Amino acid sequence: MQITTLGKRTDTPDPRLAPPKQFLYADKPPSAAGKTDELNQAVEVLCNPHHGHTKAEAEWCVNRAAQWCVERRTFDDLEWLSRRALHVDTAFSKVRDEAALDLSDSELNSEDLTFLKAWLAQRQEEVPLALCLAYSKFSDVQCGQNLAALLSEPAIVVLDVTDCGLWDDDVIRLCNAIESNSTLTTLHLGGNLSEDLSLAVSDMLKRNSTLVTLDLAGCALESSCFERIGRALEGNASLKQLYLDSPLHRNPGACDVGIQSLLTSLVKRETSMQCLGLSYCAPQVNGLACLRAIAHLLQRPSGLQGLSLAGWPMDRDECSLLNRTLCAPHELIHLDLSQSDLCKKERKALYEGLQQGLCEALRSNPKFATLKLNGWYLGPALIDSLTLLLLSKTCRLKTLELKEGSRKSKKQHKKLHPAVARNLSLVSFKTKEGSSTSKQHRKIAQHVAGNMQRQTRLLAPATVAFDSMMRSRKTPTSVPREILQDITHWIDRIGGPLDLQNLIIAAVNRSYNDAPPSSSLFCK
Repeated sequence: MQITTLGKRTDTPDPRLAPPKQFLYADKPPSAAGKTDELNQAVEVLCNPHHGHTKAEAEWCVNRAAQWCVERRTFDDLEWLSRRALHVDTAFSKVRDEAALDLSDSELNSEDLTFLKAWLAQRQEEVPLALCLAYSKFSDVQCGQNLAALLSEPAIVVLDVTDCGLWDDDVIRLCNAIESNSTLTTLHLGGNLSEDLSLAVSDMLKRNSTLVTLDLAGCALESSCFERIGRALEGNASLKQLYLDSPLHRNPGACDVGIQSLLTSLVKRETSMQCLGLSYCAPQVNGLACLRAIAHLLQRPSGLQGLSLAGWPMDRDECSLLNRTLCAPHELIHLDLSQSDLCKKERKALYEGLQQGLCEALRSNPKFATLKLNGWYLGPALIDSLTLLLLSKTCRLKTLELKEGSRKSKKQHKKLHPAVARNLSLVSFKTKEGSSTSKQHRKIAQHVAGNMQRQTRLLAPATVAFDSMMRSRKTPTSVPREILQDITHWIDRIGGPLDLQNLIIAAVNRSYNDAPPSSSLFCK
Protein backbone atom coordinates (compact mmCIF):
# COMPACT_ATOMS: atom_id res chain seq x y z
CA MET A 1 0.00 0.00 0.00
CA GLN A 2 1.43 3.35 -1.03
CA ILE A 3 1.41 6.07 1.61
CA THR A 4 1.76 9.68 0.53
CA THR A 5 3.97 12.21 2.30
CA LEU A 6 2.45 13.48 5.51
CA GLY A 7 1.53 17.14 5.56
CA LYS A 8 0.41 19.68 8.19
CA ARG A 9 -3.11 21.04 8.28
CA THR A 10 -3.56 24.56 9.50
CA ASP A 11 -7.17 24.39 10.68
CA THR A 12 -7.36 22.78 14.14
CA PRO A 13 -10.80 21.50 15.19
CA ASP A 14 -12.34 23.04 18.26
CA PRO A 15 -12.62 20.25 20.88
CA ARG A 16 -15.79 21.89 22.25
CA LEU A 17 -17.54 21.14 18.94
CA ALA A 18 -16.74 17.41 19.04
CA PRO A 19 -19.65 15.11 18.11
CA PRO A 20 -21.17 12.86 20.78
CA LYS A 21 -19.30 9.74 21.81
CA GLN A 22 -21.42 7.55 19.51
CA PHE A 23 -18.80 8.10 16.81
CA LEU A 24 -16.54 5.72 18.74
CA TYR A 25 -18.83 2.82 17.86
CA ALA A 26 -19.03 3.60 14.14
CA ASP A 27 -17.36 1.33 11.61
CA LYS A 28 -15.25 4.21 10.32
CA PRO A 29 -13.75 7.35 11.91
CA PRO A 30 -15.48 10.74 11.62
CA SER A 31 -13.16 12.00 8.84
CA ALA A 32 -13.87 9.02 6.55
CA ALA A 33 -15.75 11.00 3.91
CA GLY A 34 -14.29 9.81 0.63
CA LYS A 35 -10.93 11.55 1.07
CA THR A 36 -7.70 9.86 -0.01
CA ASP A 37 -5.38 10.16 2.96
CA GLU A 38 -3.41 7.90 5.28
CA LEU A 39 -6.24 7.42 7.77
CA ASN A 40 -8.83 6.39 5.21
CA GLN A 41 -6.37 4.13 3.41
CA ALA A 42 -5.68 2.38 6.71
CA VAL A 43 -9.39 2.05 7.46
CA GLU A 44 -10.14 0.64 4.02
CA VAL A 45 -7.41 -1.95 4.43
CA LEU A 46 -8.02 -2.97 8.04
CA CYS A 47 -11.82 -3.02 7.92
CA ASN A 48 -11.62 -5.59 5.15
CA PRO A 49 -10.69 -9.00 6.64
CA HIS A 50 -9.65 -10.29 3.20
CA HIS A 51 -7.04 -7.65 2.41
CA GLY A 52 -4.22 -10.21 2.61
CA HIS A 53 -1.72 -8.05 4.51
CA THR A 54 0.61 -9.53 7.11
CA LYS A 55 0.40 -8.47 10.76
CA ALA A 56 3.60 -6.41 10.45
CA GLU A 57 2.18 -4.53 7.45
CA ALA A 58 -1.10 -3.95 9.26
CA GLU A 59 0.69 -2.61 12.36
CA TRP A 60 2.76 -0.30 10.16
CA CYS A 61 -0.45 0.92 8.55
CA VAL A 62 -1.98 1.75 11.96
CA ASN A 63 1.23 3.52 12.98
CA ARG A 64 1.15 5.72 9.86
CA ALA A 65 -2.52 6.48 10.41
CA ALA A 66 -1.80 7.58 14.00
CA GLN A 67 0.98 9.87 12.77
CA TRP A 68 -1.43 11.34 10.23
CA CYS A 69 -4.01 12.07 12.95
CA VAL A 70 -1.40 13.86 15.08
CA GLU A 71 -0.02 15.94 12.24
CA ARG A 72 -3.51 16.89 11.02
CA ARG A 73 -4.66 17.61 14.60
CA THR A 74 -7.82 15.47 14.33
CA PHE A 75 -9.06 14.81 17.86
CA ASP A 76 -11.91 12.42 17.08
CA ASP A 77 -10.04 10.37 14.49
CA LEU A 78 -7.21 9.82 16.96
CA GLU A 79 -9.65 8.72 19.65
CA TRP A 80 -11.43 6.36 17.24
CA LEU A 81 -8.12 4.79 16.18
CA SER A 82 -6.72 4.43 19.71
CA ARG A 83 -9.78 2.48 20.88
CA ARG A 84 -9.27 -0.30 18.34
CA ALA A 85 -6.87 -3.23 18.14
CA LEU A 86 -5.82 -5.65 15.43
CA HIS A 87 -7.48 -9.05 15.38
CA VAL A 88 -5.55 -12.18 14.49
CA ASP A 89 -6.74 -11.65 10.90
CA THR A 90 -5.25 -8.10 11.08
CA ALA A 91 -8.66 -6.43 10.85
CA PHE A 92 -9.91 -3.78 13.27
CA SER A 93 -11.73 -4.90 16.41
CA LYS A 94 -14.79 -3.24 17.87
CA VAL A 95 -14.38 -0.43 20.39
CA ARG A 96 -12.38 -1.50 23.47
CA ASP A 97 -12.43 -0.51 27.14
CA GLU A 98 -8.78 0.53 26.95
CA ALA A 99 -6.79 2.61 24.48
CA ALA A 100 -3.40 2.21 22.81
CA LEU A 101 -1.61 4.72 20.63
CA ASP A 102 1.44 3.67 18.59
CA LEU A 103 3.55 6.64 17.48
CA SER A 104 6.84 4.76 17.41
CA ASP A 105 9.54 5.80 14.95
CA SER A 106 7.96 9.23 14.44
CA GLU A 107 9.39 12.72 14.08
CA LEU A 108 7.69 14.81 16.74
CA ASN A 109 8.02 18.43 17.78
CA SER A 110 6.80 20.33 20.81
CA GLU A 111 3.54 21.30 19.07
CA ASP A 112 2.72 17.62 18.45
CA LEU A 113 3.22 16.80 22.14
CA THR A 114 1.10 19.81 23.12
CA PHE A 115 -1.66 18.50 20.86
CA LEU A 116 -1.43 15.06 22.48
CA LYS A 117 -1.86 16.64 25.91
CA ALA A 118 -4.89 18.59 24.70
CA TRP A 119 -6.33 15.39 23.18
CA LEU A 120 -5.90 13.53 26.47
CA ALA A 121 -7.61 16.35 28.36
CA GLN A 122 -10.69 16.44 26.09
CA ARG A 123 -11.30 12.72 25.54
CA GLN A 124 -14.95 11.89 26.03
CA GLU A 125 -14.41 8.55 27.80
CA GLU A 126 -11.73 8.14 30.46
CA VAL A 127 -10.06 4.81 29.67
CA PRO A 128 -6.47 3.70 30.37
CA LEU A 129 -3.99 4.54 27.61
CA ALA A 130 -0.75 2.84 26.54
CA LEU A 131 1.38 5.41 24.71
CA CYS A 132 4.30 4.18 22.61
CA LEU A 133 6.86 6.76 21.42
CA ALA A 134 9.74 4.30 21.05
CA TYR A 135 12.51 5.24 18.59
CA SER A 136 10.90 8.60 17.92
CA LYS A 137 13.01 11.67 17.22
CA PHE A 138 12.24 14.95 18.97
CA SER A 139 13.06 17.93 16.80
CA ASP A 140 13.42 20.74 19.39
CA VAL A 141 14.59 21.26 22.94
CA GLN A 142 11.08 21.91 24.30
CA CYS A 143 9.99 18.34 23.58
CA GLY A 144 11.43 17.00 26.84
CA GLN A 145 9.43 19.52 28.87
CA ASN A 146 6.22 18.80 26.93
CA LEU A 147 6.80 15.05 27.27
CA ALA A 148 6.92 15.39 31.05
CA ALA A 149 3.75 17.51 30.92
CA LEU A 150 1.90 14.58 29.31
CA LEU A 151 2.14 12.69 32.60
CA SER A 152 -0.06 15.24 34.31
CA GLU A 153 -2.95 13.48 32.54
CA PRO A 154 -4.10 10.48 34.61
CA ALA A 155 -5.08 8.35 31.58
CA ILE A 156 -1.53 7.19 30.71
CA VAL A 157 -0.71 3.85 32.38
CA VAL A 158 2.06 2.69 30.00
CA LEU A 159 4.74 4.98 28.52
CA ASP A 160 7.41 3.73 26.11
CA VAL A 161 10.20 6.21 25.26
CA THR A 162 12.83 3.62 24.35
CA ASP A 163 15.79 5.03 22.40
CA CYS A 164 14.28 8.49 21.92
CA GLY A 165 17.58 10.31 22.41
CA LEU A 166 16.62 11.73 25.81
CA TRP A 167 19.50 13.38 27.67
CA ASP A 168 20.06 14.65 31.18
CA ASP A 169 17.49 17.46 31.42
CA ASP A 170 14.79 15.46 29.60
CA VAL A 171 15.21 12.39 31.84
CA ILE A 172 15.25 14.52 35.01
CA ARG A 173 12.01 16.29 34.02
CA LEU A 174 10.35 13.00 33.11
CA CYS A 175 11.34 11.31 36.39
CA ASN A 176 10.28 14.35 38.41
CA ALA A 177 6.83 14.16 36.78
CA ILE A 178 6.56 10.43 37.58
CA GLU A 179 7.42 11.02 41.27
CA SER A 180 3.96 12.47 41.90
CA ASN A 181 2.14 10.40 39.27
CA SER A 182 -0.33 7.87 40.69
CA THR A 183 -1.53 6.08 37.53
CA LEU A 184 1.57 5.12 35.52
CA THR A 185 2.43 1.44 36.01
CA THR A 186 4.94 0.71 33.21
CA LEU A 187 7.87 2.82 32.02
CA HIS A 188 10.24 1.86 29.20
CA LEU A 189 13.25 4.17 29.35
CA GLY A 190 15.92 1.97 27.79
CA GLY A 191 18.43 3.09 25.19
CA ASN A 192 18.65 6.70 26.42
CA LEU A 193 22.29 7.51 27.23
CA SER A 194 21.82 9.99 30.06
CA GLU A 195 24.64 10.34 32.59
CA ASP A 196 22.22 11.46 35.33
CA LEU A 197 19.73 8.67 34.64
CA SER A 198 20.49 6.62 37.76
CA LEU A 199 20.17 9.59 40.12
CA ALA A 200 16.87 10.67 38.58
CA VAL A 201 15.50 7.10 38.54
CA SER A 202 16.52 6.40 42.15
CA ASP A 203 14.82 9.58 43.37
CA MET A 204 11.74 8.62 41.37
CA LEU A 205 11.61 5.13 42.93
CA LYS A 206 11.87 6.58 46.45
CA ARG A 207 8.75 8.70 45.96
CA ASN A 208 6.58 6.86 43.41
CA SER A 209 4.30 4.13 44.78
CA THR A 210 2.49 2.84 41.68
CA LEU A 211 5.19 1.92 39.15
CA VAL A 212 5.27 -1.86 38.62
CA THR A 213 7.59 -2.28 35.61
CA LEU A 214 10.81 -0.36 34.93
CA ASP A 215 12.77 -1.11 31.76
CA LEU A 216 16.29 0.37 31.54
CA ALA A 217 17.62 -2.16 29.02
CA GLY A 218 20.28 -0.73 26.73
CA CYS A 219 21.33 2.07 29.09
CA ALA A 220 25.02 2.57 29.90
CA LEU A 221 25.11 2.34 33.70
CA GLU A 222 28.03 2.64 36.10
CA SER A 223 28.61 0.74 39.35
CA SER A 224 27.11 3.58 41.39
CA CYS A 225 23.93 3.39 39.27
CA PHE A 226 23.23 -0.17 40.39
CA GLU A 227 23.88 0.78 44.02
CA ARG A 228 21.52 3.79 43.91
CA ILE A 229 18.72 1.83 42.27
CA GLY A 230 19.17 -0.98 44.82
CA ARG A 231 18.99 1.38 47.81
CA ALA A 232 15.90 3.06 46.36
CA LEU A 233 14.17 -0.30 45.88
CA GLU A 234 14.66 -1.26 49.54
CA GLY A 235 11.93 1.23 50.46
CA ASN A 236 9.81 0.75 47.32
CA ALA A 237 6.99 -1.79 47.63
CA SER A 238 5.36 -1.47 44.19
CA LEU A 239 8.08 -2.27 41.64
CA LYS A 240 8.04 -5.96 40.68
CA GLN A 241 9.72 -6.07 37.27
CA LEU A 242 13.19 -4.60 36.64
CA TYR A 243 15.15 -4.93 33.39
CA LEU A 244 18.78 -3.77 33.26
CA ASP A 245 19.95 -5.93 30.34
CA SER A 246 22.72 -4.18 28.42
CA PRO A 247 26.21 -4.85 27.02
CA LEU A 248 26.92 -1.11 27.15
CA HIS A 249 27.56 -0.62 30.86
CA ARG A 250 30.55 1.60 31.57
CA ASN A 251 33.63 -0.16 32.99
CA PRO A 252 32.09 -3.68 33.10
CA GLY A 253 34.74 -4.96 35.52
CA ALA A 254 34.11 -2.06 37.90
CA CYS A 255 30.35 -2.83 37.96
CA ASP A 256 30.87 -5.99 40.03
CA VAL A 257 30.39 -4.18 43.34
CA GLY A 258 27.32 -2.33 42.06
CA ILE A 259 25.60 -5.47 40.73
CA GLN A 260 26.26 -7.32 43.98
CA SER A 261 24.96 -4.37 45.99
CA LEU A 262 21.77 -4.29 43.86
CA LEU A 263 21.13 -8.00 44.38
CA THR A 264 21.79 -7.69 48.12
CA SER A 265 19.22 -4.89 48.31
CA LEU A 266 16.67 -7.02 46.45
CA VAL A 267 17.22 -9.83 48.98
CA LYS A 268 16.61 -7.41 51.88
CA ARG A 269 13.48 -6.08 50.21
CA GLU A 270 10.21 -7.24 51.75
CA THR A 271 8.32 -7.26 48.44
CA SER A 272 9.41 -10.06 46.11
CA MET A 273 10.47 -9.32 42.55
CA GLN A 274 8.57 -11.04 39.74
CA CYS A 275 10.99 -10.46 36.85
CA LEU A 276 14.68 -9.53 36.80
CA GLY A 277 16.72 -8.90 33.66
CA LEU A 278 20.52 -8.84 34.02
CA SER A 279 21.64 -10.12 30.63
CA TYR A 280 25.22 -9.16 29.72
CA CYS A 281 25.73 -7.70 33.21
CA ALA A 282 27.86 -10.65 34.35
CA PRO A 283 30.26 -9.74 37.17
CA GLN A 284 33.84 -10.66 36.39
CA VAL A 285 35.02 -11.32 39.96
CA ASN A 286 32.23 -12.04 42.44
CA GLY A 287 29.86 -13.96 40.18
CA LEU A 288 29.33 -16.70 42.78
CA ALA A 289 28.08 -14.20 45.39
CA CYS A 290 25.70 -12.68 42.86
CA LEU A 291 24.31 -16.10 41.93
CA ARG A 292 23.76 -16.89 45.62
CA ALA A 293 21.60 -13.78 45.90
CA ILE A 294 19.68 -14.77 42.74
CA ALA A 295 19.18 -18.28 44.17
CA HIS A 296 17.70 -16.70 47.33
CA LEU A 297 15.28 -14.65 45.20
CA LEU A 298 14.22 -17.79 43.34
CA GLN A 299 13.60 -19.81 46.49
CA ARG A 300 11.27 -17.31 48.14
CA PRO A 301 7.61 -18.39 48.53
CA SER A 302 6.61 -15.83 45.88
CA GLY A 303 9.93 -15.88 44.07
CA LEU A 304 11.09 -14.77 40.65
CA GLN A 305 8.89 -15.76 37.73
CA GLY A 306 11.17 -14.29 35.06
CA LEU A 307 14.99 -14.37 35.01
CA SER A 308 17.36 -13.32 32.23
CA LEU A 309 21.05 -14.15 32.58
CA ALA A 310 22.08 -14.24 28.93
CA GLY A 311 25.80 -13.80 28.37
CA TRP A 312 26.87 -14.79 31.91
CA PRO A 313 30.06 -16.88 31.57
CA MET A 314 30.08 -19.25 34.57
CA ASP A 315 32.85 -21.29 36.14
CA ARG A 316 32.46 -24.75 37.71
CA ASP A 317 31.24 -23.50 41.11
CA GLU A 318 28.72 -21.12 39.57
CA CYS A 319 27.33 -23.82 37.26
CA SER A 320 27.01 -26.17 40.22
CA LEU A 321 25.13 -23.55 42.26
CA LEU A 322 22.73 -22.73 39.43
CA ASN A 323 22.23 -26.45 38.85
CA ARG A 324 21.17 -27.00 42.48
CA THR A 325 18.93 -23.93 42.33
CA LEU A 326 17.08 -25.17 39.25
CA CYS A 327 16.59 -28.59 40.86
CA ALA A 328 14.94 -27.01 43.91
CA PRO A 329 11.27 -25.86 43.84
CA HIS A 330 10.78 -22.46 42.22
CA GLU A 331 8.18 -20.36 40.41
CA LEU A 332 10.12 -19.67 37.19
CA ILE A 333 8.01 -19.20 34.07
CA HIS A 334 10.41 -17.20 31.85
CA LEU A 335 14.10 -18.18 31.69
CA ASP A 336 16.88 -16.89 29.42
CA LEU A 337 20.28 -18.62 29.75
CA SER A 338 21.54 -17.86 26.25
CA GLN A 339 25.32 -17.98 25.95
CA SER A 340 27.84 -16.93 23.33
CA ASP A 341 30.86 -19.12 24.12
CA LEU A 342 29.40 -22.56 24.76
CA CYS A 343 30.96 -24.01 21.62
CA LYS A 344 34.42 -23.84 23.16
CA LYS A 345 35.54 -27.33 24.13
CA GLU A 346 36.81 -26.29 27.56
CA ARG A 347 33.37 -24.92 28.54
CA LYS A 348 31.11 -27.67 27.17
CA ALA A 349 31.75 -29.97 30.13
CA LEU A 350 30.69 -27.24 32.59
CA TYR A 351 27.34 -26.63 30.92
CA GLU A 352 26.59 -30.32 30.44
CA GLY A 353 26.36 -30.50 34.24
CA LEU A 354 24.05 -27.48 34.26
CA GLN A 355 21.71 -29.26 31.86
CA GLN A 356 20.91 -31.79 34.59
CA GLY A 357 19.34 -29.06 36.70
CA LEU A 358 17.44 -27.73 33.70
CA CYS A 359 16.11 -31.22 32.93
CA GLU A 360 14.83 -31.53 36.50
CA ALA A 361 13.26 -28.06 36.27
CA LEU A 362 11.41 -29.01 33.06
CA ARG A 363 10.12 -32.24 34.63
CA SER A 364 8.96 -30.67 37.89
CA ASN A 365 7.67 -27.36 36.51
CA PRO A 366 5.45 -27.67 33.40
CA LYS A 367 4.47 -24.00 33.65
CA PHE A 368 7.44 -22.68 31.63
CA ALA A 369 6.20 -20.14 29.07
CA THR A 370 9.56 -18.84 27.77
CA LEU A 371 12.82 -20.75 27.42
CA LYS A 372 15.85 -19.28 25.62
CA LEU A 373 18.95 -21.46 25.30
CA ASN A 374 20.64 -19.83 22.32
CA GLY A 375 24.13 -21.16 21.74
CA TRP A 376 23.63 -24.30 23.82
CA TYR A 377 24.61 -27.78 22.73
CA LEU A 378 21.63 -29.85 23.83
CA GLY A 379 22.58 -33.17 25.36
CA PRO A 380 20.42 -36.29 24.94
CA ALA A 381 18.84 -35.89 28.40
CA LEU A 382 17.79 -32.29 27.72
CA ILE A 383 16.44 -33.25 24.28
CA ASP A 384 14.31 -35.94 25.90
CA SER A 385 13.05 -33.53 28.59
CA LEU A 386 12.08 -30.89 26.01
CA THR A 387 10.38 -33.52 23.86
CA LEU A 388 8.28 -34.77 26.78
CA LEU A 389 7.35 -31.20 27.70
CA LEU A 390 6.32 -30.30 24.14
CA LEU A 391 4.18 -33.44 23.82
CA SER A 392 2.53 -32.98 27.20
CA LYS A 393 -1.14 -31.97 27.24
CA THR A 394 -0.38 -29.46 30.00
CA CYS A 395 2.49 -27.76 28.11
CA ARG A 396 2.32 -23.96 28.35
CA LEU A 397 5.55 -23.18 26.53
CA LYS A 398 4.98 -20.27 24.16
CA THR A 399 8.51 -19.19 23.23
CA LEU A 400 11.43 -21.55 22.59
CA GLU A 401 14.73 -20.23 21.21
CA LEU A 402 17.58 -22.62 20.40
CA LYS A 403 19.70 -20.75 17.89
CA GLU A 404 22.58 -23.00 16.88
CA GLY A 405 26.12 -22.42 17.96
CA SER A 406 27.66 -25.18 15.82
CA ARG A 407 26.81 -27.75 13.16
CA LYS A 408 26.65 -30.50 15.77
CA SER A 409 24.12 -28.57 17.85
CA LYS A 410 22.06 -27.99 14.69
CA LYS A 411 21.69 -31.77 14.29
CA GLN A 412 20.57 -32.05 17.91
CA HIS A 413 17.93 -29.36 17.46
CA LYS A 414 16.43 -31.22 14.50
CA LYS A 415 15.46 -34.02 16.87
CA LEU A 416 12.91 -31.64 18.42
CA HIS A 417 11.12 -30.87 15.16
CA PRO A 418 8.61 -33.77 15.33
CA ALA A 419 7.57 -32.74 18.85
CA VAL A 420 7.27 -29.07 17.82
CA ALA A 421 5.10 -30.06 14.87
CA ARG A 422 2.63 -31.74 17.27
CA ASN A 423 2.71 -29.06 19.99
CA LEU A 424 -0.28 -26.70 20.27
CA SER A 425 1.05 -24.07 22.67
CA LEU A 426 4.19 -22.68 20.94
CA VAL A 427 3.73 -19.33 19.21
CA SER A 428 7.45 -18.59 18.69
CA PHE A 429 10.11 -21.16 17.79
CA LYS A 430 13.59 -20.04 16.66
CA THR A 431 16.45 -22.40 15.92
CA LYS A 432 18.82 -20.45 13.70
CA GLU A 433 19.90 -16.94 12.79
CA GLY A 434 17.97 -15.37 9.93
CA SER A 435 15.18 -16.98 7.94
CA SER A 436 15.21 -20.55 6.73
CA THR A 437 14.12 -21.72 3.30
CA SER A 438 14.03 -25.44 4.06
CA LYS A 439 10.70 -27.19 3.62
CA GLN A 440 10.73 -28.54 7.17
CA HIS A 441 11.34 -25.11 8.72
CA ARG A 442 8.57 -23.58 6.64
CA LYS A 443 6.14 -26.26 7.81
CA ILE A 444 7.06 -25.68 11.44
CA ALA A 445 6.73 -21.90 10.99
CA GLN A 446 3.24 -22.35 9.53
CA HIS A 447 2.27 -24.69 12.37
CA VAL A 448 3.46 -22.22 15.03
CA ALA A 449 1.61 -19.37 13.29
CA GLY A 450 -1.52 -21.53 13.30
CA ASN A 451 -1.11 -22.04 17.05
CA MET A 452 -1.17 -18.28 17.59
CA GLN A 453 -4.30 -17.89 15.49
CA ARG A 454 -6.15 -20.70 17.28
CA GLN A 455 -5.23 -19.39 20.72
CA THR A 456 -6.30 -15.86 19.86
CA ARG A 457 -9.59 -17.02 18.39
CA LEU A 458 -10.36 -19.23 21.39
CA LEU A 459 -9.48 -16.56 23.93
CA ALA A 460 -11.83 -14.09 22.23
CA PRO A 461 -15.05 -16.06 22.98
CA ALA A 462 -13.67 -16.85 26.44
CA THR A 463 -13.31 -13.15 27.17
CA VAL A 464 -16.80 -12.47 25.80
CA ALA A 465 -18.24 -15.23 27.99
CA PHE A 466 -16.42 -13.86 31.02
CA ASP A 467 -17.69 -10.32 30.39
CA SER A 468 -21.20 -11.67 30.01
CA MET A 469 -20.95 -13.54 33.30
CA MET A 470 -19.59 -10.51 35.12
CA ARG A 471 -22.43 -8.34 33.85
CA SER A 472 -25.28 -10.81 34.43
CA ARG A 473 -23.64 -12.87 37.21
CA LYS A 474 -25.14 -15.96 35.60
CA THR A 475 -23.74 -19.13 34.07
CA PRO A 476 -23.25 -18.67 30.30
CA THR A 477 -25.56 -21.56 29.35
CA SER A 478 -26.10 -19.98 25.94
CA VAL A 479 -22.49 -20.68 24.97
CA PRO A 480 -22.29 -23.92 22.91
CA ARG A 481 -20.84 -26.93 24.68
CA GLU A 482 -18.02 -27.38 22.15
CA ILE A 483 -16.81 -23.80 22.64
CA LEU A 484 -16.86 -24.16 26.43
CA GLN A 485 -14.85 -27.36 26.19
CA ASP A 486 -12.24 -25.83 23.90
CA ILE A 487 -12.01 -22.71 26.04
CA THR A 488 -11.44 -24.82 29.16
CA HIS A 489 -8.59 -26.71 27.57
CA TRP A 490 -6.90 -23.70 26.04
CA ILE A 491 -7.11 -21.45 29.08
CA ASP A 492 -5.63 -24.22 31.21
CA ARG A 493 -2.81 -24.80 28.74
CA ILE A 494 -1.75 -21.23 27.97
CA GLY A 495 -2.06 -19.89 31.50
CA GLY A 496 -5.14 -17.74 31.16
CA PRO A 497 -6.70 -15.69 33.97
CA LEU A 498 -7.43 -17.90 36.97
CA ASP A 499 -10.84 -16.36 37.67
CA LEU A 500 -11.87 -16.84 34.04
CA GLN A 501 -10.61 -20.43 34.05
CA ASN A 502 -12.51 -21.31 37.23
CA LEU A 503 -15.74 -19.72 36.06
CA ILE A 504 -15.67 -21.50 32.71
CA ILE A 505 -14.88 -24.86 34.29
CA ALA A 506 -17.68 -24.37 36.82
CA ALA A 507 -20.06 -23.50 33.99
CA VAL A 508 -19.13 -26.66 32.11
CA ASN A 509 -19.52 -28.87 35.20
CA ARG A 510 -22.88 -27.42 36.22
CA SER A 511 -24.31 -27.41 32.72
CA TYR A 512 -23.10 -30.82 31.58
CA ASN A 513 -23.28 -33.01 34.69
CA ASP A 514 -19.59 -32.80 35.58
CA ALA A 515 -18.55 -34.40 32.29
CA PRO A 516 -14.79 -33.94 31.69
CA PRO A 517 -14.27 -31.57 28.74
CA SER A 518 -12.56 -32.98 25.66
CA SER A 519 -11.48 -30.49 23.04
CA SER A 520 -12.16 -31.37 19.42
CA LEU A 521 -9.35 -29.07 18.33
CA PHE A 522 -6.92 -30.67 20.76
CA CYS A 523 -7.65 -34.16 19.45
CA LYS A 524 -6.93 -33.24 15.85
